[in-house]
Amino acid sequence: MADIAKRAGVSTATVSRALTRPEQVNLETRLAIKKVAAELKFQPNLLGRQLRAGAAKSLLILVQDLSNSFFSELIKGAQTEALEHKYSIIVGDTDYYRDREKLFVDLFLGGRVDGLIMSTGHLPNGLNADLATLSPVVVISEKIPDINLPSVVVDNAYWSEAAVQYLIKHGHRRIAHIGGRSSYFTARERSRGYRNALSGANLPYDSQLEIETDFAFASGYAAAKQILSAQSPPTAIFCASDELALGAMRAVQDGELSVPNDVSIVGFDDNLLASVTSPTLTTIRQPRREIGAAAVRLALDMIEDRPIENRNVQLECHLIERGSVTWRNC
Repeated sequence: MADIAKRAGVSTATVSRALTRPEQVNLETRLAIKKVAAELKFQPNLLGRQLRAGAAKSLLILVQDLSNSFFSELIKGAQTEALEHKYSIIVGDTDYYRDREKLFVDLFLGGRVDGLIMSTGHLPNGLNADLATLSPVVVISEKIPDINLPSVVVDNAYWSEAAVQYLIKHGHRRIAHIGGRSSYFTARERSRGYRNALSGANLPYDSQLEIETDFAFASGYAAAKQILSAQSPPTAIFCASDELALGAMRAVQDGELSVPNDVSIVGFDDNLLASVTSPTLTTIRQPRREIGAAAVRLALDMIEDRPIENRNVQLECHLIERGSVTWRNC
């Protein structure tokens, strides 16, 4: 699709419309695109179901776990922005089932929604790379390997490194990390930040202090129990999500230890519970509403064929200091 656009001297969105909604493209441009497509032996019938003649005025947000509070604020931000442009939001929760992904993707390919915003970490079933790159598709939080789709992300490695450096500055030298599955971009980047911080402070990396699991409360609880049972347990834990951090905090307290006096904990996200738990959670605040809003703006720019200055938006986070970290005497 990009090759057709380059040779014809038009945008990929114009190529998409010429092949799927030809009535919206002037005859001269349409004929030029079809000529180039034929020369390149391009088969446009794969796109036949993608867009219908009338706009649906809706966007689909595809997530894997709607129970994760990270997404509630993100969806609110997306909905507020969409409504400003008279679009509605449909939310698809796959619950990590790949067959569900295809059901939701079919809504998009069938033209019942105009754009797709997703946080799956991979191309969903039914959506191949060619279709994704020529369509109004935006990824949030989780980049997809080997395909440069428009995205809205934060610098996960940088802010994870900042979180661990904060613990180091408070005197901690034995620091654990409870992270997500390494199959996900976000988890890999947060692990990289953790290791970078240790290396930068000349602290040894101990694989027994890094556990890979799901971004869930129960997973954080189980991982913290395992870490705390080590012969030389850590004095601090960096958790790659607040859900994990809250689970870890409960595990520490159930073990008749104190947060932060025995174990300091830092999370990532700043979810709704971070400021009301006891003790309150020190964490990295992601701009969740702005992530959702920025993703909607990108999707609408593609739908309306407006020029996009920045296809890969990176937003700033902030370290929020609360009550779950204390100084450790070396």
